[in-house]
Amino acid sequence: APSIGTQTVPGSPVAIGISVYDTATLTGATSDAGGTVTYGLYSNNTCNVDHLVANLTPTPTANAVVDGVVPSSTSYSFTSAGIWYFQATYSGDSNNTGPVHSSCTSEAVVVSPNAPSIGTQTVPGSPVAIGISVYDTATLTGATSDAGGTVTYGLYSNNTCNVDHLVANLTPTPTANAVVDGVVPSSTSYSFTSAGIWYFQATYSGDSNNNGATSTCTSEAVTVTALSPTISTTLSATTIPVDTSAYDTAPLSGATPDASGTVTYRIYTGHSEDTCTGLATTQISGQPVAVTVTSGNVPDSAAVTFTQTGTYYWQATYSGDSNNNGVTSTCTSEAVTVTALSPTI
Repeated sequence: APSIGTQTVPGSPVAIGISVYDTATLTGATSDAGGTVTYGLYSNNTCNVDHLVANLTPTPTANAVVDGVVPSSTSYSFTSAGIWYFQATYSGDSNNTGPVHSSCTSEAVVVSPNAPSIGTQTVPGSPVAIGISVYDTATLTGATSDAGGTVTYGLYSNNTCNVDHLVANLTPTPTANAVVDGVVPSSTSYSFTSAGIWYFQATYSGDSNNNGATSTCTSEAVTVTALSPTISTTLSATTIPVDTSAYDTAPLSGATPDASGTVTYRIYTGHSEDTCTGLATTQISGQPVAVTVTSGNVPDSAAVTFTQTGTYYWQATYSGDSNNNGVTSTCTSEAVTVTALSPTI
């Protein structure tokens, strides 16, 4: 009255996609034991026919027991996670009682979910300028080919990606964030309104066959650079008689709508190529001072009275702010000629 025991190769646990086969050993049989063995793989621990997943019995000519040696089962490649049960049945022969079944629970195989990783890539890449729309893409590595679940995207202001620094949830709608056959949908777009370093992070929910995963916060940092506006000057008059006044205007172009900072107006008596030289002090009455830029609007300079004839060059310098680089107008772009008076006698 022999007994039969089983041992899977490789042993438990195994990953999805691994091929496993079962081996069996007779104990207490005659040394010349014959007969046959059949193998079954089951989805529950009673090993009843209603839960038969696969018949792993070798071909009828290969499942024969010879001198007590039991052939191995055929292999089975697991496509889903769970706990599965192998059972071997020995038919017996004239000298050995049968049929004999191995214990259903003696050879349980745990098939572990895959542990994928998720990586991100922004479009376009870093760096980008203020006002540019950016979205994130994600790729699963090491997941099953039929991986499902969902993905969520977050944009953060620090490199720990904790909820206190969440700037925007960029997850597509619940019907559009589904992972289908391992393909991850992209995030929605975000248009940056300020300079700095920002961090995208993608989180995969996982499914029954794949563990969840979160991308590294620092792996996809996007540097948003300040704008580089231009500033130009326009004089109230380009030719004036001595002892009269003029003022300057200096609009910004290409700055953010909320540009702040200051603009300083200066007047020079000469230039070397594009560099102004000789700050006018004794030749004018009153000196234009710095004005405050509000929402990108630059106030006009104060009116300046010219007390000596000559050619003078106005120049405006914008200080910049956190989102806009500073800039200075071209020295020779705006000259004013002060002419002598023509009195009568």
